[in-house]
Amino acid sequence: MKVWFVPLICALASCSNAAGEKDVLPENDASQLEYARAFITFSAPSGTKVLAMCGASAGKVVFVGPEKVTWEDDRISKGSFAFVQKNDGSVDYLFRDATGKLTSALQDGGTIAKTYQGENGEMMFLVSYGTGVAETYNVTKDLDGRTIVLWTSNKQANLMPAKVSAFLARCL
Repeated sequence: MKVWFVPLICALASCSNAAGEKDVLPENDASQLEYARAFITFSAPSGTKVLAMCGASAGKVVFVGPEKVTWEDDRISKGSFAFVQKNDGSVDYLFRDATGKLTSALQDGGTIAKTYQGENGEMMFLVSYGTGVAETYNVTKDLDGRTIVLWTSNKQANLMPAKVSAFLARCL
């Protein structure tokens, strides 16, 4: 499947490789993703299936406050995340932040819905919290056939200014 919108979003995120050519995604530290895979595998209950495992993210964020709107580059260079399917068929979203702490969205009060499953491994997820935070994840292939995720975060409740982010990340 050709993903025509990846270069468009990357243009917004100012992604480029070492040669200065446009590249669709930030590079992950391979050891970071392997550590994350092992960490999640050993932390999750027996029989848990990893649906998608992704690492460093790059993108843009917009803050909408009472006085002004601000666009900025944004990056999550040390984090990783995974969608896992548990033995009972339910899906959880696990994320590891820069401190190394593993968090389950379900245990953190979130609701996870797998909203799409394509024939070639494409998947879409919605993660929402009752606190005014919603995230969308589109796991797909880039133009070279590598697994990637395009994801957004929308934060409104109790946050000033409101914040919306769009990211790209490579996946295993």
